[in-house]
Amino acid sequence: MAHIGGEVHANRLARKWLSMVARFGQRPAAERWRETETLISVRGTDVERWSEPENLKTTWARRAQVAARLILPNTRLLDLGCGAMDLESFLDPSVTYIPADVVRRDERTLICDLNAGTLPQIHVEVITLLRVLEYIHDVADPFERLRQMQAAVICSYNPVGLGSTSRREQGWFNDFTSAELCAKAVKAGFRLVGLVTIAPQNLYEFFPD
Repeated sequence: MAHIGGEVHANRLARKWLSMVARFGQRPAAERWRETETLISVRGTDVERWSEPENLKTTWARRAQVAARLILPNTRLLDLGCGAMDLESFLDPSVTYIPADVVRRDERTLICDLNAGTLPQIHVEVITLLRVLEYIHDVADPFERLRQMQAAVICSYNPVGLGSTSRREQGWFNDFTSAELCAKAVKAGFRLVGLVTIAPQNLYEFFPD
């Protein structure tokens, strides 16, 4: 019986360890930094991280609520990097919500990886990217692709200079000021029509020119 009890205890410890490993934010800072730098060197996406529901923070709901206020009724909406799909719960019921992510969140989810240059080929009026741009290696590329879709873009970003977090420890691949991010969108053919600060990040609203 002592042997069986020992196995049960070991299994519980193993499950606890695996759970902590799955939670990106609970890993040692140096480990997170190294993993981010590795992904930057190969221009990859951390699919393993986003496959774990524990890494989809419920605190992101506040940003989704603010973004939802910018989306008019009867709109077709593509939510890129939909994660836990918090945005959907705040939308007007008449909005057609289309989720997309690097892993399947439900039966509706369109699979795409912006770092691989993939984007759903559908017609929508609005595209959201909430907590996505920090994890893109070449931000100019998705802006250019999104511009071809002739839709408004609502996106969030934690710019350099707003907050004091270590960007590599967060798993972020790029380091732009707010002005630099807007410049990339403008160069792709968008104009900035709105900006709201939800510390420590900004929420941007861009319309195609």
